[in-house]
Amino acid sequence: MSQPDRDYPQRDNLMTFDNSCPEWFDVELVAEGQSFYVIKGVLAKHSTTFKSLFFGDNQEKNKNKIELVDTGAYEFQLLSECISGCPCVDENTVESIVKMAKKWNTPIAMAQCEEFLMKEPREKMKKCFDIAVQYKMDKLKTKLINDIQTTDELLIIAPTDYETIDAKTLFELLQIFISSLNSAHQQYVMSVNQASDQFFYGLQNGMPFNREGQQNQNPFVVAAAPRPEPEVTNVGDNEAKNPVHPPTPQPVLNNFLPHLQVPIPSPVIRFGELWLQEQERLQQHQP
Repeated sequence: MSQPDRDYPQRDNLMTFDNSCPEWFDVELVAEGQSFYVIKGVLAKHSTTFKSLFFGDNQEKNKNKIELVDTGAYEFQLLSECISGCPCVDENTVESIVKMAKKWNTPIAMAQCEEFLMKEPREKMKKCFDIAVQYKMDKLKTKLINDIQTTDELLIIAPTDYETIDAKTLFELLQIFISSLNSAHQQYVMSVNQASDQFFYGLQNGMPFNREGQQNQNPFVVAAAPRPEPEVTNVGDNEAKNPVHPPTPQPVLNNFLPHLQVPIPSPVIRFGELWLQEQERLQQHQP
């Protein structure tokens, strides 16, 4: 069987699994045409799937050569190294090892990958969270959720398909969403109160400036300010009958409180829509 053309990173194998020493193996496993000579007991000790394959009630039990279906040679090399204690988990190999650890039910390899991902920098939160959700790494998932500090980070790890998330994780993300709403509301109220205090302080004391030395602007005065007369542009007879007026300037009340222009964060909108969908679903299932 020819090996498929895949874009794997270049690396040197940390351990070879050839047949140079017959005393070191008792079975030949074949993945994508490449043979791996290994010991059944070692694999069975770390994998219930291999234990069932080698010592269970099946046709492969007494075979000396077994073809591994849907298993790449590159990935199985990494899994074999990991089981053998080689330090093979890095940013280029972790996803392949996790995939094989899940397929062959190898807790020791899964644990090493999770420990590595726990130490990844914040810039890789999205990648780590996707892996944690897909392969049910609860410890890693909890850490990433607890590390969220801003709505931007919430947006980064928020998945595009919420059906892939379990209910517990979804609830934890919604809690962060609600907390961010409360925090934004508190900041908004504080800004309004501060600006109002400064404005009325200037009015009461007959001062054109606030406490910070900035000129007070009454938004009602701004709104009532006289508008310049629109210019009429005549290009022809039709235009003379229907003169074109430039748009009338509108009151710009946010000149008074420019810092109140707070855009709604994308995760707030996203989780808000999700929350409404969940409420509709619950109402439909009520007796």
